[in-house]
Parts: sequence; C-alpha cells; structure tokens
Amino acid sequence: MNFLITNISNYALHLLNHHSSGIVHSVYQKTINLAIGHTLLTLQTKDTPLSPLSLITNLSVKNFNSLKISTGQTFKVNPKTCSIDILLSSGEKYSFCFLNIECTNLYLNVSLPSTQTEQLLEQIKTVLIDSDTNGFSLIFINPQQINLSPDSFILSYAKEKIRKSYLYYMEESFYKSARELSDLIGVGIGLTPSGDDFLCGVLAGLILINTEQDPFATYLKKLIGENLNRTNDISAAFLSCALKGHFSQAVCSLPLLSSSSEIYKSFGKIGHSSGMDTLCGILYVLLLYKNIK
Repeated sequence: MNFLITNISNYALHLLNHHSSGIVHSVYQKTINLAIGHTLLTLQTKDTPLSPLSLITNLSVKNFNSLKISTGQTFKVNPKTCSIDILLSSGEKYSFCFLNIECTNLYLNVSLPSTQTEQLLEQIKTVLIDSDTNGFSLIFINPQQINLSPDSFILSYAKEKIRKSYLYYMEESFYKSARELSDLIGVGIGLTPSGDDFLCGVLAGLILINTEQDPFATYLKKLIGENLNRTNDISAAFLSCALKGHFSQAVCSLPLLSSSSEIYKSFGKIGHSSGMDTLCGILYVLLLYKNIK
C-alpha cells in the first residue's frame, strides 16, 4: 500500500538521504517512531505540529491507527522511489513516499533585537498565565500552587534546580549554573518529560538572544550532550536536535508571531504541556539575561 508524506523538516530529509534502513521503534495513536542512524524520525497524522523529526503523512487519525505497523518491524529507505518501505510480518509492504514534498527549514538562527526580547518576555508571561497546564509554568507564574499539583514533587525539585542555576549564574559560576539545569534531563513523565522540554526552550532562548557561544551556554550544551542517556529515546532525539540548532516549527516561527494569542495558539498544539514547558525555558533565558544587564 502506498501513502504520502506531505511535509518534512530539512533535518529529517537529511537523515533519509544518508541512511538506508532502520526499525520501527514504537507505535502510538498519532505517531510511529522510526529508529534510524542513532536517532528517531516520526511518522505523524495530518495536521499535527511539525518538529525536526516529523514526517507528516496524509492520513487521518482513524486511517493511521488502522495501519498494521508494530515495534521491531524493519524498513528501508528507497532512493529510487524516495520512499520509506516498511516490511510487515505478513509480507505486505507499506510505502511512504517523500518525493516532491514540502520541506521546512527548522534550523533556528535568528537573533532578536533587545526591544523585541522585552516584548517577547511579557508575551510569554501572558501565555503562561492563560494556559491551563500544570507543567513548569507553575514555577514561573503561580509557584504557590505547586503543592496543589499532582506533580508537586517534580515541580518542587525543578523549582529548586532552576533557583540554584539562577543564583550560580549571578555569581558568574557558569559551570555550576549549567550543571544545575542539566539535572533536569529526564525529569517528569510522558513521551517528552517536562525537564527536557524546558531545556529545549533554554537552548532556543540562548540562540534567540545570541548568547549560544557564552560560557554558560557552552557548558550547558556539553552537559546535556553527555547525559542524554538519562532520558528516554524520544526525548533524547529532540534534545539532540536542539543541540544542533533544530527546533519545532512553533519555536522557529516565534520571532514572527506578533501577539500572545498567536504564541498561545502555536505552542498550545504541542503535546499536553510540552509547548508551555518549552516556553518556560525561553522565558528563563530572557529573565536571566535581562537581570544581568
């Protein structure tokens, strides 16, 4: 059976052009993760958010869930037909074609002027106040509610790590500051724990304010890269992308969004709290560098 991939990131396309085979890593309702080249790519239903790992198909959720794909099945990348061919145990083959598709550049290399960072900081605060998630947004917007959250232990731990990171940074103890934040790798539950989403936001924030070469950023990237084994494969793949400068379409379009409502709409589509946790990471960087000016 033949299916179409309608949208893909430049990062994902590069992987497909440089690897010839892999295996099905895991299967979920709207996503099928493919292990390829020591990382993952993700087949997704139509109209789902685009990430660096995304292979957006033309399939509805109903049609997607009817696929007979299971963990451990092998696939080949066919360069002649530009397709991913998944081999089923029955001998049947599913082909997902990525010829003549829309390829989106999700490499973030935009530095915001100081006037825009001030505006963005306030917009993100507004978004987090309006959000109804119980992720890291409570740490920044409503910390007195942390003890009422079902994730109170996780949030209390994260709050303390973020606090210590901030204090060490103010003392110019940049390695210690980065080490405290890197302790958030794998913290939380779900396919992408809140701590990992937060760190992806921090890495994006450092690029947005053109400080990704500063000592703090250098230490943080090194520590994250050395400790990816502390989280699950899916989240590690997203962190690996972030370390290379590749982020979700929501993050890459952030400099172009002109209002808090647009930001909310864009990031609210990402997981249960992943989008808001990522915004918390960006907010942390904006607050950190605002307070040292």
